[in-house]
Parts: sequence; structure tokens; C-alpha cells
Amino acid sequence: MDTDEKNGHMHNGKNKTSFKERLRQLIGDRSLRSAAKAWGLPYSTLNNYLEKDTTPSLYIALNISKIENVSLEWLAAGERGEENQAPYHREKATNDDTKMAWQLMFDMLEPEEVNALLRLIHRKGVEHILKCHCDSE
Repeated sequence: MDTDEKNGHMHNGKNKTSFKERLRQLIGDRSLRSAAKAWGLPYSTLNNYLEKDTTPSLYIALNISKIENVSLEWLAAGERGEENQAPYHREKATNDDTKMAWQLMFDMLEPEEVNALLRLIHRKGVEHILKCHCDSE
């Protein structure tokens, strides 16, 4: 671990972004007020994180990471943390990636297309189960 002489923050050399930069990434195109509201924070508190280098409590950081669907390790230190995770957490991260891929696909479709796709997946799934069941008898 190294200490950033400019602001006293700890980093491990791999971390290229500061906590403030990661918060700004999560805020994205939203206003500070709307991000603060989404995270259940007063505007002034979020503004202090960005302008006065204050840091949130563990509880608040955890809440933000859950709302924004990022790991606490990434929010706190800029690290994915996957190499240090237990197998359950690596599997969960993979599942989250799969969920995100499905969500992106659904977001590109019209509602009636989503419904048609889901009906097709259900029908083909049932047909496959019935075929496998009949083949095994």
C-alpha cells in the first residue's frame, strides 16, 4: 500500500481512480440531488464526499454499492476483489453478469417482444423436458 501524498488516501498501485472519481462514475448523468435522493443521503452529505474529501461510513458505502450494483471493494478501493472472494461470491458475481446480460437484451426489446420471447423459452423448455422424459422411458 502506498499513500497518496496529495490527499493522504491509501492505494495499492493498481488503483487508478479515487473514491471521488468512483462516486462520480456512479452518479453519471444524474444531478447530485437525484443521486443523493436515490442513495438516501442529504445533498450536503454527498457534496461533502465530493468536495471536502470526507468519506462515508461503512453502512452508507455498503448501501450505495447495493443500490448501484457494484462491489463494496470497488467502491471503497477501486478493486474488483474477485481474486480474494470465496467461491460463493465469485459464483454470485457470474450470476450477476448473466442477469445483466439478460436485462440488457430485454431492454432492447419492445414489451410484446419480451413476452413473445419468454413464451418461446418456456414452450421450448417444456418441449425439451418432455422429449428427455420420453426418451428415458
